[in-house]
Order: sequence, then structure tokens, then C-alpha cells
Amino acid sequence: MSNYHLRDKSLSLKAKGLLSQMLSLPEDWDYTLSGLAVINRESKVFNLKQMAQTMNYLTEHGLLEYAVLEEKAAAATTRHNELSAQIKAAETRMAEIAVLRTHIINYVKTRAVYAAYRKAGYSKKFLAEHEAEILLHKAAKQAFDDLGIKKLPTVKSLQAEYATLL
Repeated sequence: MSNYHLRDKSLSLKAKGLLSQMLSLPEDWDYTLSGLAVINRESKVFNLKQMAQTMNYLTEHGLLEYAVLEEKAAAATTRHNELSAQIKAAETRMAEIAVLRTHIINYVKTRAVYAAYRKAGYSKKFLAEHEAEILLHKAAKQAFDDLGIKKLPTVKSLQAEYATLL
């Protein structure tokens, strides 16, 4: 039995409970008020009225036939899975953008120091004085090489893409 209907905000708690019970019954079950009242021991008049209202709601929305229920549950489950996949892909891309943005910022901030290091002939003394900046620059460059990036995207374009993913 699918439990997707339990997360459907358009259904009341009573409808969710009754639907859950109905989905747990055999396919050939006769969904009548009297039959449901018997298996629920709902013999009080108030409870029968509540069950009748719930049954009316389910009837109005075409949710009483097992095949229809199963079809709607399957469609809802498929839609849920598609949306979950889209959300996961967006979250993955957002994480990639955040990492790439950090590398771009580090690369830009340390470019002048690295250029000076190259001009100094890769001096050990210069390296010792500016080791943190040079390591950040090399890490950023390595990340770009790993991603196969030849031309760096702008931080602004990454922020725009990030905003569209939200």
C-alpha cells in the first residue's frame, strides 16, 4: 500500500485514515458505510455521520474505487519521485556553485601574489613569506583543471544561476 496519500494536504485527517484502511482491504471489498462501520466498530450515530461525510468527500473526489485509488497513488508517487530528483539535482548544482565561487574568489585574490612568485623565479624565500596565498591559488587552479574549466565564469553569473535554482 502506498502511503503518499498521508502527505496530501488536501485530505482531512479522517479522509486519510479512512483511505488508509480502504487501501489495506482486498481489491474486491465492497466499500459501503455499513461494511466500514462494522469493521470499525463505529456504531454511534455521531461516528456514522462523520464516516458518511468522509465517504461523501471521497465519492465526490472519485476516490472510492480501488483501481482509481491505486492509479492516483501511483501518479502521486511518480510525481513525488520526479520532484525529489529535481530537488537533489538542484541541491547538487548549488553545492558545486558554492565551491566554484569560493575557488574563483581565492584565485582572484591570490593572482597578484602568485604572479610575483613566478617573477621571483619560484623563490623559496618568497614561498615561505606567502605560502598561504600561494597554496590557495594552486588549490583553486587545480580545482579548475579538475573541472576542465578553461575560462572562469564570473561570480555574478554563478550567483544568478544559484538564484534561479532557489
